[in-house]
Amino acid sequence: MSPRFITTSIIILSSVLSLAFVTAAPIDDYLLNLKTTIESLNQQITALKSSQAPLTPSPSPVVTFSRFLSIGSKGSDVSSLQEILKSLGYYTYPEITGFYGSLTSQAVRLYQEANNLESVGAVGPKTRALLNQTSGASLSTPTHYGLPHPRLSRRTSNHSSNSPQGTRLLHR
Repeated sequence: MSPRFITTSIIILSSVLSLAFVTAAPIDDYLLNLKTTIESLNQQITALKSSQAPLTPSPSPVVTFSRFLSIGSKGSDVSSLQEILKSLGYYTYPEITGFYGSLTSQAVRLYQEANNLESVGAVGPKTRALLNQTSGASLSTPTHYGLPHPRLSRRTSNHSSNSPQGTRLLHR
């Protein structure tokens, strides 16, 4: 080997070693900082876990429906209806509004079909009786799984057992 090769090799090797030494210090500092942060977060998690009361489900209040509900109805009973229908997967709007609109009507139709009631989209005597009977108990689970219900096509009914006067209703 030539002296020039040895000199060049020593210069390159010393450059690489000094570079590794220079970059190793910030990495070590970063890792130490990261370890300190993790320990701090673990302490915070432990403190939060020990300060929280155990979560217990609150019992669902029993709701009694006492009036005819249809598009345009408002109130706490409509909110309760929406909550029940949401828990069963029929009402898919992200908020409980307390207003009986087209989405609530569609959810009621799905609930009625799943429970072998005439699908009218309004809470009349039969739907109200079923809701009151099963309020607080396990209710029928939806069979549509968020997809359009195959039996909810446009059709008419000559008699509606859930409407106030048995009027002719249009279904969707």
